[in-house]
Amino acid sequence: MNKNKSPLKNQDKRLYYQYLGFLNAVNLFSKDIINIKYFDFKTEPISYERFQSFSLDVKVPLGKRVERFFEFYIEQGQDYKIVKQNIQINHDKRTIGEFDFFLEDLKTKKIIHVELVYKFYIYKEHHEEIKRYHGPNNHDNLEEKLHKLETKQFPLLYNAYAKEALEEFEVLDVSQELCFLGNVFVKPQTKIEFQAVNEASVVGSYVSFEEFLEEDDYREQRYFIPQKEDWLMEEKYGEFWFDYVETVEKMEKYFKSNISLLLWVKREFGFERMFVIL
Repeated sequence: MNKNKSPLKNQDKRLYYQYLGFLNAVNLFSKDIINIKYFDFKTEPISYERFQSFSLDVKVPLGKRVERFFEFYIEQGQDYKIVKQNIQINHDKRTIGEFDFFLEDLKTKKIIHVELVYKFYIYKEHHEEIKRYHGPNNHDNLEEKLHKLETKQFPLLYNAYAKEALEEFEVLDVSQELCFLGNVFVKPQTKIEFQAVNEASVVGSYVSFEEFLEEDDYREQRYFIPQKEDWLMEEKYGEFWFDYVETVEKMEKYFKSNISLLLWVKREFGFERMFVIL
């Protein structure tokens, strides 16, 4: 396995810890959404020795990294076999869309088209549940993502040009499922009424940079700023923890690029995850 420079414990196991974090993810939804069945993401622990067969270039970004982890997860399981993946549909030198995975259910022999989504959202109050979830940098939100999935991604299966690329399948016999893994961050002491969204997807809190500077409690803790590909892993793997003053100095440098930060927080009773947003 490849390594990369990062202030984490045991660099040899960095990729392994990322994978374990991926396995800890949960479906963002507690029920089917946009009339699409959610993929039953069941996971089992995997030893470091068994993980040694996996490799990944250190430069692979978070989204593609998650795809590779999902691929490995399927390969290690007993329920499915990958038939096709990352199929791009083109016409007149234009990309119409792309499919993530086609799996064969090894029990039923049926083909399933699975779209994989892995997201980090912050929670904002709104009377409509789906409108409450936004990317930490405001580049996307849950409502837009679901609209794209419902109107473009899943209908792509029945597009004439897609049928040409999937000619070995009887498209009408292919079922479609959504594996939407989510990590939700809420304001401290926020009370949420869960309906479609899975309560177990809440993994941390978020505050504004101004609140981080003003609240006395934050001055007493120690912090670690993980690289984005390490957002997957548990906070306990941080090695070099910084005090409040050092952390603010590092944050100010990041904020020059208008990027919200994920912090791991080390408290007396344990660890927390917290986004600090602009």
